[in-house]
Amino acid sequence: MNKVAPFFSMKANDQTQTPLIKPGEVHVWLFSLAEPYGETLAWSQLLSKEEINRAERYRFKKDRLRFVARRGILRELLGQYCNIEPARVTYQVNSFGKPGLTSSPLSFNLSKSGDRIAYGFTLEKDVGVDIEQTRPHTDLSLLAKRSFSRKEQAELEALPPSLRVEAFYNTWTQKEAFIKAKGVGLSQPLEDFSVSVDPGKPAGLISIKDSPGEVSGWKMDSFKPGADCWVAVCVRTEREIDVQVKDADVSDFERSVSSANSSQSV
Repeated sequence: MNKVAPFFSMKANDQTQTPLIKPGEVHVWLFSLAEPYGETLAWSQLLSKEEINRAERYRFKKDRLRFVARRGILRELLGQYCNIEPARVTYQVNSFGKPGLTSSPLSFNLSKSGDRIAYGFTLEKDVGVDIEQTRPHTDLSLLAKRSFSRKEQAELEALPPSLRVEAFYNTWTQKEAFIKAKGVGLSQPLEDFSVSVDPGKPAGLISIKDSPGEVSGWKMDSFKPGADCWVAVCVRTEREIDVQVKDADVSDFERSVSSANSSQSV
């Protein structure tokens, strides 16, 4: 995994700044919404009617702002990758909620946890990304018993107690990333496949119940961008993947939208 400089410069109304993404690469963008931002719903001008309706269903303003920010940033990124205006981006979701483009080879996925957001982009067939922040006072052992395979549970219990919290999130994010990449929801039971548990070892899909031959068709990576945050990405591909991570600043994207809106109003 490489942590890289920006894949491209965000410039309002500059459709020439197309990010370079090559086969085998996975671009993971990370954002934090912890700091004050977007006191207005400027990003809402980029969203579809369906997205606006979803935003309005949130009871609290903070949740509405975060939803609009998540979708607005997604549209800005997709607009740059696909070289079209963000407001013209169209994507659909399948019956399990997995989003996808209909007119581009680009695959993408997004995840949220608390005030953190992760987006994954690749030219490979399918991608899933999961981000998790520490959940205080959560019974992780109970969650593991409910959601992990027997192999994963045994490996988790065999680790020193000091490593079990990190190992839990390492396992959980990989499992979620695989489910999201496959795009079939919990019709693929969480306990029916196993991933790498030990955070000191490479991430990876280890086994799938009744489908052993499918394992080689998926690649995983996981990393910890902060003391209380874990990320995993899963891609449907036979080749090795090059995961490139950008810890981005929301304010850059916010200024991009504001500048674009100002230009349009002249």
